[in-house]
Amino acid sequence: MVNFLSGCDCMRPFTGEVVDKYTKNPILKAKVSVVGYKSIKYTDSLGKYMLTVIESGLQCYCKSKKEILIEKENYESIKISAKKESKIELEPVANHYFLSETCIPKLDTLDGQKVFSIAEKPAEFDGGESKFFKYLAETNEFPSITLVDEQFTTYYVTFIVDRYGNIRNECIYKQFYEFGLSETEIQVLNVIRKMPKWKPAIINNESVNFRIKTPIKFKPY
Repeated sequence: MVNFLSGCDCMRPFTGEVVDKYTKNPILKAKVSVVGYKSIKYTDSLGKYMLTVIESGLQCYCKSKKEILIEKENYESIKISAKKESKIELEPVANHYFLSETCIPKLDTLDGQKVFSIAEKPAEFDGGESKFFKYLAETNEFPSITLVDEQFTTYYVTFIVDRYGNIRNECIYKQFYEFGLSETEIQVLNVIRKMPKWKPAIINNESVNFRIKTPIKFKPY
């Protein structure tokens, strides 16, 4: 049986796109609903959605104002005035980090050889940990926090010190945003990438690849 809209029924489509406020990347599976109605949709891989609201009764209210509610885990929910087409920016929840799924592989190898996280003698910056953090604090290239990132003061960095002491595969394993890195995170990685050689880790009197995981903290200006 086919249902037809009556003379005083009306159908209103709403379409739009949901993106991260800072990276401008599309947000997948954000929940989109019209306040007061049962219609619910989730954004696709491009952050797109399409909702349809059907109204009926003695009088049609197609021109009445409606609100769209957008919800997504780890983002602030937002309610906006419904339009035929909208581009909506969601703001990440303050001080929440997204765990990178690709930064540290389950089978951690480098050039076909195992990367260790425990060793008889771990990899070390020349002069030890205190010298390492002193180097970060004194380098002229260490970034200032942007207005976007000022809610975050800790950067979760990991990298591999290969068996020759070179810095390899640096990345942020806890990211500010779900998709992509912030400007400041990229600057932090540039500092790590340009570090001098470390003393490689030692196991059974042989140099091995070794993974370093370290939070880098500094105060916003």
